[in-house]
Amino acid sequence: EHIYRTGCAHGKRVQALCGAKNHMIVMPDADMGQVVDAVMGAAY
Repeated sequence: EHIYRTGCAHGKRVQALCGAKNHMIVMPDADMGQVVDAVMGAAY
């Protein structure tokens, strides 16, 4: 909750699902296709 509030207060997009075991930071210049593949691969 603290991370979500802090990120939002600074205008950042935050996804905080509380049960996450695979943390990920996506940089603004990231290839979104690779990001989606990585997220899906890490989650399932």
